[in-house]
Amino acid sequence: MRQPTFEDTYPELWSVAYRVAYRITGSRESAEDIAQVTTERAFHRWRSVNRYANAWVARVATNQALDLVRRVRTADSVAADLEPRREHLDPLVEERLALTGALLTLPERQRSVVALRFLYGYSVTDTAAALGISDGSVKTHSHRGLAAMRIALGHLANSVLGEDTA
Repeated sequence: MRQPTFEDTYPELWSVAYRVAYRITGSRESAEDIAQVTTERAFHRWRSVNRYANAWVARVATNQALDLVRRVRTADSVAADLEPRREHLDPLVEERLALTGALLTLPERQRSVVALRFLYGYSVTDTAAALGISDGSVKTHSHRGLAAMRIALGHLANSVLGEDTA
């Protein structure tokens, strides 16, 4: 059985990157940019990532989207512009901002595990394979990451994360 080529998997990879980036940023334009950069990186690393390309693309897109959100949030002028209008935000936008902010507080490993498990829907085994860690480590990082996010989200935790996410 032959390994699929990059060209065979490009549409699926782009879709994975776009969906993950859109869930985090809430912006179609940003998600498209992130998907393009992510699939370009996958193309250049195809020999080493082709066996787990979907997981690799999801992880890279997650990191890029979170980096983008972090840059926007730290820009004083953007933060100052957003704060006065915060009470007029759509509840879903407010939840997305809160979720992204909580993700940004996590250490990198926990952030990667939580993103793959709960944003992209990977199983424990698939997440472990994608990150090169054990199933037990995935469970530990999931538990700790979600607990930290619940604390960071405060009163929004149940509406954003659900009551039984772990």
